[in-house]
Amino acid sequence: MEHSPHFSFLMSAPLAVLSAWLALEALRFGARKAGARLAWLSVLSRLLCWAARPWAAWGLFNLVFRWRREQAFNHPETFPFYANPWFPGWWLDSLYSALSLEGALAGLLLACCVAAAAIAIVVLPRREPSAARGWLTALAISALAFAFALSVNRLPRIYSEDPKTPPSLLAAWHDPASTLLYAMPLVSNPARFLQNYAAMQPRLRRTIHGLSHPPGAPLSLYALGRIAGAGGDIRAERNKLRYAVALTAAGALNALLLYALGAAMTSSRKIGLCAALLWALCPAFTAYATFAQDVFYALFFNLALLLLWRSAAAAAPPWPTLVALGLVFFCLTMLTYSWVLATTLAAAFLGIAGLQKRRPWRDTLARIALPLAVMTLAAAALLVYARLDYLAAYRVASGYVREWYRLEGVYQWCMALVGGQLDILLMMGSLAAAAFLAAATGREPLRADGLSARLFLGVLLAVYALPLLFGPHALKMETARCWHWVTTVPLVLAAWKLGREERFPRLAMGAAAGVSAGTSLVLGLLLNFGA
Repeated sequence: MEHSPHFSFLMSAPLAVLSAWLALEALRFGARKAGARLAWLSVLSRLLCWAARPWAAWGLFNLVFRWRREQAFNHPETFPFYANPWFPGWWLDSLYSALSLEGALAGLLLACCVAAAAIAIVVLPRREPSAARGWLTALAISALAFAFALSVNRLPRIYSEDPKTPPSLLAAWHDPASTLLYAMPLVSNPARFLQNYAAMQPRLRRTIHGLSHPPGAPLSLYALGRIAGAGGDIRAERNKLRYAVALTAAGALNALLLYALGAAMTSSRKIGLCAALLWALCPAFTAYATFAQDVFYALFFNLALLLLWRSAAAAAPPWPTLVALGLVFFCLTMLTYSWVLATTLAAAFLGIAGLQKRRPWRDTLARIALPLAVMTLAAAALLVYARLDYLAAYRVASGYVREWYRLEGVYQWCMALVGGQLDILLMMGSLAAAAFLAAATGREPLRADGLSARLFLGVLLAVYALPLLFGPHALKMETARCWHWVTTVPLVLAAWKLGREERFPRLAMGAAAGVSAGTSLVLGLLLNFGA
């Protein structure tokens, strides 16, 4: 479908979203008048308003964006979702066209069944699960996250009406710029690739993300492909499918880490399962799971968050945990240049936790220094073995990133900054985002193991703000894709807030997961996140 460069101001999705929000606020006002007779309706209307408010903010932002479209951003058809939400005419026509495509209703039914199963295994049990049952349920959520992401990405979409267009599941794999697939021939011999990386790096420019990341990025996709049995011609559909399935399966394992972190931060396995469920069904995961390696990098970031919390909570320095944290940092140095954020977060949080708990300075210093020392030694050993100049590779990558989107003027910079944060909030699920904001700004104590979850969140967001405010302009965009791991702690707080709903906590948890799943389905029908 061709997209018009001229956008309708009124007949638009933003205006429809604002109208729906006003209607829901009116419903909530009426439910309040009903009093205790319809308590469930009062709770449901409040949850619906929570879900609609982030979208109302998005609607207002987009109306302003359309008003001064030419001055706002270089690529209006791909902002702020890095998709193509701007349809000529009434947007419901586009949704109807998508539903009319062959296989759409059957695909929707399958995805809904998978999402319903995931919600049911978390919401229906009333009691706190045992340790064994908790891990089994988390494993089931991970499997259902894998199935849900694949089913959503198999939906026929409005932008692929042309029969010559590849199926949506593999659409991004046909574009050299969307994945690292076309770097695989260079990685056929991993040792040689590392040792000759200085000569190989310029050839990765075609893949975009291959040039902007350390050498571990293409190597990780190569390893996932080998595990899935991919080999031979990278253009073969069967190989692309294996890469997509392997990447989705790896990303789905994040649900296990969300469960462990949520249970640790709230002292509740039930809340941990709710956090895992919110991750499994959130639009950011389902939109990018089948082609973006960021879901794989998130595994290491989330594991670092879990190990960091345990390292700070332990009464005595947990040496095995600290060594494991250092090895995770080492893996991150090879996967993404954002590893600096993880190490900065660790040093800051361990230092503040040490001050709060009045630990001896040697104890705190040991907790900070050991992971960094392990990371440095492991990285140095690899760099010496491969004769790899890491700083030179970083300079080439950072110079390339600066060639990306240029924001000229204060208005463009502000629109990109605000739009990017709306992107990450909405793509974590609007009701989950609203619950997170309520939990973050509330006064109810949230502590476990003598640590404050809000302190952990505050340090995380402060570190996250550094590249947004002072880093390359590109970091303000594609936030839901590149910064998905930053939503891990917010999702835990959202799950905690929903679980503390006084009258209907299971309704609140189910509604949040349902909103996330529904958003994933609608966006999956309308938008092209692999553009």
